[in-house]
Amino acid sequence: MLDVAALAPPIVHAALAQSLYGTRLFNVTITNVPGPQIPLYAFGAQMREVYPVVPLAAAHSLGIAIFSYNGLMTFGVIADSESTPDIDVLARGIEEGLDELSALVSADHRANIHQVRT
Repeated sequence: MLDVAALAPPIVHAALAQSLYGTRLFNVTITNVPGPQIPLYAFGAQMREVYPVVPLAAAHSLGIAIFSYNGLMTFGVIADSESTPDIDVLARGIEEGLDELSALVSADHRANIHQVRT
């Protein structure tokens, strides 16, 4: 198909290329940014919270950003309301998954402490 397209006039070639590659290849962006694990200050005031945001590119539906700072991890979820009307389900799922992971880590940590003490 590409060989045939090469023989076509430029306008046909452009239309064919747009039809083949014009659709979005992905519609979700997820990024994690490891931030400083020490407090940061501006004019003597300590930064207490960070809210990560992934700008949505054209025709993208969802962006998830994860940022760690000073021993904490923050998730930012942004979505196109038309293509993702149930974004609250995803946000709750992230919260529940983190709670589950935290409970497992805590249980494992308690087991390791118990093994060391005995």
